[in-house]
Amino acid sequence: WQWTDTNQRFMTLTHLFSPPPPLGPERPVGVDAEEIFPWVYSKVLKGETLIISTDNMPPEAALDQETRRGFNVKSSVAIPLSAGGEPVMGVISFDDLQEDRQWPQETVDRLTLMAQVFTNALARKRSDVELRESQARLKMATEAAGVGLWVMESDGDNMWVTPQNRKLFNFKAGKAMNYVSIKRVIDPRDREHVDQAVQASLKS
Repeated sequence: WQWTDTNQRFMTLTHLFSPPPPLGPERPVGVDAEEIFPWVYSKVLKGETLIISTDNMPPEAALDQETRRGFNVKSSVAIPLSAGGEPVMGVISFDDLQEDRQWPQETVDRLTLMAQVFTNALARKRSDVELRESQARLKMATEAAGVGLWVMESDGDNMWVTPQNRKLFNFKAGKAMNYVSIKRVIDPRDREHVDQAVQASLKS
């Protein structure tokens, strides 16, 4: 289960490995976690791993118990998904639909390791999506404003420039860029001022 971007209470089942109905549960489209799993939801948000027997849940988990029986879940391990101290992005649960089984600590440790693998993969995917969206917004902004941007590594030998920058200064597409390339096209009257600003940035 993963939280949606707009509302952390709303969970979407993004990955499921289960027997098809009637042996397994119907796949839910999305749920309000605080509404149908309030006890589990509050625990998971605190980063707690839960080992749950549906028939032996505390009184304050009565609603969770009813929901779990509706999904025919007998027992489960629920592990929060969180990478590097970031807020919880969701939860992975390993459920037994046949019996109220025991979950030895060795098994829970292995499942926790598996959860960490999933968490890292999801975090990388989310970062890639955010990067692409950021690049798209940057491209739209620079094209609309008619400006070019460049980013230089501290050694000055490697530089990234926007397509608009290449267009403004007649740089060929795909040509490797460095600080010398940029200085060469700056108006001679501005070169010293630009160079002073660049050097001050590098020193700070």
